Formats: sequence, structure tokens, C-alpha cells
Amino acid sequence: MATSGRQQLLFQDVFRGRDKGFKGYLTAEELWNLYGELRTGELSLQQVVASIEFICAGNTCDPDEFLDCLKEMDRRYALVQDLRWEFCLLANNGETISESQALFLMKAVHNELFSQKRWDQFVSKRIRTGGWGVTFDEIEVELCNIPDREFIEWEKEMERKAREEAAQREEEERKRKEREEEEKRRKEEERLRKLKEEQIRKEEEAKKRRQKEELEQRKQEDAARREQEERERKEAEERRAKEEEEMKQKQQKEEEERLRQEEEAHLADEQAAEDERRKAEEEQKQREEEEREKLEQQKRLEEQRKLEEQQRKEEEEARHAESLAEAAAKAEAAAAEEVARAAEEAAKAETEEEKRKAKEVELAAKKRLRVEKAKKINHNLEGAIKSRKIERLEPAIKEAEKGKEDQLEELNEKKLEEAKKLLEQLQTAKNLNNAVGRRKIDALEDAMKAVKRAGYEVELAREMTEASVLLTKLKRLEQLKKEVLNLDGRTIAELKSYSNPPKAVHDVMIATFLVLGHPEKVTRKWPSVQALIGKTGKESLKRRVGECEADKIKPEVCSRIEDLLKQYDLQRVTEVSRGAAVFYVWVLGMVEETKAITT
Repeated sequence: MATSGRQQLLFQDVFRGRDKGFKGYLTAEELWNLYGELRTGELSLQQVVASIEFICAGNTCDPDEFLDCLKEMDRRYALVQDLRWEFCLLANNGETISESQALFLMKAVHNELFSQKRWDQFVSKRIRTGGWGVTFDEIEVELCNIPDREFIEWEKEMERKAREEAAQREEEERKRKEREEEEKRRKEEERLRKLKEEQIRKEEEAKKRRQKEELEQRKQEDAARREQEERERKEAEERRAKEEEEMKQKQQKEEEERLRQEEEAHLADEQAAEDERRKAEEEQKQREEEEREKLEQQKRLEEQRKLEEQQRKEEEEARHAESLAEAAAKAEAAAAEEVARAAEEAAKAETEEEKRKAKEVELAAKKRLRVEKAKKINHNLEGAIKSRKIERLEPAIKEAEKGKEDQLEELNEKKLEEAKKLLEQLQTAKNLNNAVGRRKIDALEDAMKAVKRAGYEVELAREMTEASVLLTKLKRLEQLKKEVLNLDGRTIAELKSYSNPPKAVHDVMIATFLVLGHPEKVTRKWPSVQALIGKTGKESLKRRVGECEADKIKPEVCSRIEDLLKQYDLQRVTEVSRGAAVFYVWVLGMVEETKAITT
């Protein structure tokens, strides 16, 4: 073990000594030079390359592969000495041997591991063919590349598979030809059949054509007569309509003149009254506005109070309906027990009189059961309606529908329809509120259309007003985004071209990139802003604006943007740069939307 360790260290020292550039590997040329110093005889460079290909992972030799590579080169070195002597015997001291002699030599060296395929590859790769002989330099590597048994087995398996595939292709070709012959015969039979059918069809068509021509001639004669009559009738109607139109136009002109004169007089009177009224309205407007705000506040408070009172009342009514439903359920259970007892009595009855009485008792009990069941369903419907909760309405409606199918006479079908309508209204309101929460234009428009289709604009007036206001804001924000996306390249280039931009332009672009997620410490330097403006593809400014979402902006970023831009207004920014003004309006819109989402 100690000797092996010292040997390993020795070879590592030799490797480092040859690795002049400290590359961590040796090339084929470096190994070839080294081996030439270690052995008295010469090993060709191509044998060194073949050793590297056989041992190493790449086309160079690493330290871990160095010793194995030297052993492989030793194997080839020893083999080449013997092979060169045998080659000289075959060449009769000449420099070349024939291809047949080369084949003989390779079979002798490789013995049962000889591969005909590898020999064919060697022959196909030769630069010179025909009468040119094989040199030792040309064949020495192939002679040393002795394949292993696994390779030979793999090669035989490939040949077997090739033979099987050839046999399969021949069988498929035979079947294909048989199918083609069968198809050809079938098509010939089909062609003859169609020729016969075509002849019969042509005879039928000729007969029908004659009948049709006769019928068509009669129709043409009738049509010519009707056309003449219709033409005469239309001419008479046109003359009458023309006379009526002339009379109508004359009356219309007279009426228009009279109305014009009356309108002029009326407008003069209205203008005088309008002047007096406008002055009074302007004086009253301020007082009315203050009074309106006061009344609106009182109205909102009163509506809130009424809503709370109504909710309290509905909750009490719902609880009362629940108690009635529970009582009805108990009564239903008692009636069901009574029906069961009556059925048992009927089964036990012996005389006809006893059976008749038991049957009457059973029928009466079943009738009470249906009445109590209908009462329970009605009370459940009433409680669900008063609760105004979807999770109570759905099972109550389902139960009532089942009762309707059972034809319960006491079932309140009006109350069932009322519950269905209320459920639809609540679900529509829920969808509308969800759309408001999502703050997406398409979802909001679809939800509002659904409310209008269902006819709940009055019942959901408050929710519809809120949704309408939000939709207007979202559409405005979308329009602002479109204005940024529609900026032409020249405007963007103008912003980028500033070497020392106006402060308003720089602050607006800092705010823009704050919205897009870039910290202010980066964009404080204008060259950094220029670099961000100049990006293309997925990182382009316009594309990122198009993909920006308000819910991704942090509240502290909004506060910083408001502090940054509070010293400017749209007119001031527009006077400096039209492009910066578009970004200014978009940034403020995004801040407003973010605050609306987070509050």
C-alpha cells in the first residue's frame, strides 16, 4: 500500500511537471512528448489520441486519468512492436500491404473478436482505394482497437434485427400489393355499377327535363300575364302616391312655417324669463347645495337606522318562523306516528265494519300528515325569506319543490316563488359584490348586465351605484394605460435623449419606475433612468406598464409618490414634456387605484 501511494505521488509530480500552464490537464501532444521520453521506441501521435479516447472522458487527460492512460499507451506500445514486425513480413520489407493482407492481419490479431462492420468502416474511411496499398501508419490504430465481447454481441443483435426488419418489410409489401389488387378489382366493379346507374339516371333526367320544360313554359306564360297586371297596378299606385306626397309636402311646409313663427316668439319670452331665473338660481344654488349635503347626511343616517331596524325585525320574524317550523315538524312527526298506528289497526281489523273505520282513521291521519308537512315547509320558507340568507333559502326551496311534486294542497306556492326570486336577487347581489372586489372591468360589466337582465336595478340600486362609480374609475385607469402604450417611439426617445432633464421630468420618471418596482436609490441618477427607458422586449417600458397591476404596489410607495409629485400639476408637467405628462397622469391614476384597494 505504501509503495502504491509513493507511485501515485510520483505520477502526480510527473503530471504537474508536464502541465506547464497549470491547466489541470494534458493534451495529446504533451502526452506524446512525455511518452517519447519514457520509452526508447516511438508511439505514434494517433495512438496517443486513441488512448485518450478509450480512457478519458474528454479529448484531454486529467490527473485522475493519467496513470490509466499511460497503461493503455503501454499496451498499444507493446502491441505495435509485434504488429510492425508482422506487417513487414506481409509487406516483404516494403511499405504497404494490400487490403486483403490487411484484412488477414486484422482477423489474426482480433481473432474471434473480429468485427466485419468495423473493417467495412475502416475501408470506407480510407482516402486512397483501389490499387493503393495500406500503410502501417494507416492501420496500426485499428489493429490496437480490439473490441470486447459485449460489442460483438451488440453488433450481432443489430444484424439480426436488421434481417427481421427486412423480412417484415417484404411481408408488408406483399400484403400491400394484395390489398392494391383487391382495391383495383373492387373499383372496377364499382365503376361498372356506377355506369349502369348513370345510364338509368340520365334517362330519368331526360324524362323529368321534358316535363319540367313543359311546366316552365306554362309558368312563363302565367308570369308574363301577372307581370303585366302588376306593372299596371304599380303605375296607378305610383301616380296616386306622388299626388299624396306633393299634398303632404305642401301641408308640412305650411305647418313648419307656423311652428317657426310660434317658436321665435316663445324663445323670446323664454330668454327674458331665463335671464331673470338664472340670477335667482345662482343666488339659491349655494344655499341649496349646503342644505342638500345636510339632508343627504340625515338621509343616510335615517336609512342606516331603518336598515338596522328592518334587519332586527326580520331576524325576530325569522326566529318566530323557525319556532313555528319546529312545532310543525313535531306535529308532522306525531301525524306520521298516527298514520303508522292507524295502518297497524287496519291490518288487525277482522270484520268489514272494523276495516272500514280503521281505513277512515288512517286516511284522516294521512291528511293531517300532509297538512302538517305543508305547514312546516311554509314556515321554513317564511323563516328563510326573513333571514335573507342564501344558505337557508336553498334547502328551504328544495324542500318546497319536493312538496310541490308531492301535490301538498296547503303548500304556499306564492311564498315559494317569493323565496326563489329573493334567492336569485341575493345571488345576483353576491356576484356583483364579488366583481366589485375583483376590480376587473370585464367581470364588473358582466355582473352589472346580469343585474339588469334579472330586473333588480331598483332592489340593488346602492350596489349598482357603487359598481358604476368603480367601473368609471377602472375605465379611466385603463384609458390612461392605453395613452402610455400609444406613445410613439419618438416621444420615448425624446425622454431618453435628455442629458440633464428638467426636475419635473426626472421626478415623474422616478415615480413611474417606483410603480414598476425599482427603488428610488437606483433612479436618482438619470443615466440609470435612461438605461431603463431604453430596454426592449419583455423589459421594455411600455410592456411593463401594460402588465402593471395596482394591487402589487405597496402603500409606502404610494405615499412616497404623492410626496414626490405634490409640487406639480398636469399643466406644469405638460409645458415641460408631453411624454412625461402622460406618465404623470398614469402614475397618479395607479396610486389612486392602489389606495382604493387597500382602504
